[in-house]
Amino acid sequence: MPLRSAIGAALLLLAAAMVVRAGQSPETEAENYIISSEQQWAEASLKRDTQTVERIVADDFVGVDPSGSYFRKADELASVSKNEGDYVFAKGNEVKVRFYGDAAVAQGRGRCQGPRSGEVSPRQS
Repeated sequence: MPLRSAIGAALLLLAAAMVVRAGQSPETEAENYIISSEQQWAEASLKRDTQTVERIVADDFVGVDPSGSYFRKADELASVSKNEGDYVFAKGNEVKVRFYGDAAVAQGRGRCQGPRSGEVSPRQS
């Protein structure tokens, strides 16, 4: 199973309870939180930091990898614990967040690099 979170291209279903900052709508605040969490997730995955991923990812999380396969939170935690792909670099960008009631979908692009090939691999889902 590839290290989906390190590429920042996973769909993220996340219920977020947010405190509204002055001048920002609850949706904008939640969007900023989710985008920040996506990057924290990628960084935690590189470090095999399952505790951070456990905190970020909802228990009912469902992700879709670049090949279209679904995965759940337990699958992601197992993948992170192994750093499958042995990535040394991961950066998510172009994250778009859509809200559906109390759930959100984050979709984006990312880049990852492993030490074996040294090549940077763009990924998208």
